[in-house]
Amino acid sequence: MAVDPTLLQMQLKRNNEDMRDMLQSLDSWEEEIKKRDELLKKQKPILKKTLPPIRGKSSGDAPHKKKPEPAAKKKEKIKSFDYDAWSKFDVDEACEDSDSRSSEGEEENEENEENSRRETAVLEKERGNQLFKDGKYEAAIERYTAAINLDPLSAVLPANRAMALLKLDRYAAAEKDCDVSISLDDKYVKAWMRRAAAKTKLKKYESATEDIKMVLQLEPTNKHAKAELERLEKLKGTSDDRKYVHPVKRPPHLRSKEPLVRIHIEDISTTAVTSEPVSDAAAHEEEEERRVEETNTIELTESMLYEAPTSSIQFQCQWKTLRRSDPSKLAQYFKAILPSQYPVVLKQSLENETFSDIIDILDKEYIHCLVSCIPVGGVFLALMS
Repeated sequence: MAVDPTLLQMQLKRNNEDMRDMLQSLDSWEEEIKKRDELLKKQKPILKKTLPPIRGKSSGDAPHKKKPEPAAKKKEKIKSFDYDAWSKFDVDEACEDSDSRSSEGEEENEENEENSRRETAVLEKERGNQLFKDGKYEAAIERYTAAINLDPLSAVLPANRAMALLKLDRYAAAEKDCDVSISLDDKYVKAWMRRAAAKTKLKKYESATEDIKMVLQLEPTNKHAKAELERLEKLKGTSDDRKYVHPVKRPPHLRSKEPLVRIHIEDISTTAVTSEPVSDAAAHEEEEERRVEETNTIELTESMLYEAPTSSIQFQCQWKTLRRSDPSKLAQYFKAILPSQYPVVLKQSLENETFSDIIDILDKEYIHCLVSCIPVGGVFLALMS
């Protein structure tokens, strides 16, 4: 396969440039080392003071000093003209050394970043504590949330937020935060106490009692936990009394001597009775509706078909009755209503079925145009043949 001479020439040019840069760096390094050597030579040597040997002891009795271990030799840079050294240079080993140094640097950066996040979380927690003391519970929750995002492994932060949630009567959320805190540190007493408080407000007395007992296992001398346990026992007793009716057990000599009396119990209506006065118009409308509903089951006679309804309720009830019994008489019933009575009878709304029936009647039965209009749902329908 032929090699492109242009590409080969470009590669050679790049190699020459790299070699030139390397030689320049080596030359500059060599000059710097020579300057340092000259400075060291000009300095006066520091002579160590030789002390005489200790009396009564020969110089051979003096403890032998350990020879310092030779320091690890630093890898010397290969000179540009040392072609034998360059031929023995291991590129893979150099790459591994470079990667190890870079990985160590990354680990150090991650550790520094984690420490800074924890410091920021502590600052956010202190701000939240101050806001909590000032009674600004919503703002305190926001600070605690920011601290939790920065340090999610801290058991103190969700417990602090749970306390702020308890102040805002958000007991379910407070219980969840306490669950998180206990999962991170099951010996954190404040988390157990606050979860018991949240469960007490949620009327989970049995579970709250278990949490208080756990607190007493961790701190047997906790007076607040003992008092809370007694209070929970009382609450459990009252809740049981509300659920069940316990029989009264008395000895025979303390029982009543009166004979038993049978009590007759009557069922009464469960409808709520309002104490507000009912207006005459509302009472009249209710009476009309009741009367129409009672007559709804009676079949309409021929005379009724020619009597116009006097109210909207009467019209709707009679219309539904005719529609079920004999739909062919709907047109005759509708003709009995005067156009001037449409606003009173039809009012502001009609059911879909009734409205469709009226449209059919107008289309089939009416021949001449009627001048009057029907207000139906805010839209005026012109009666036309």
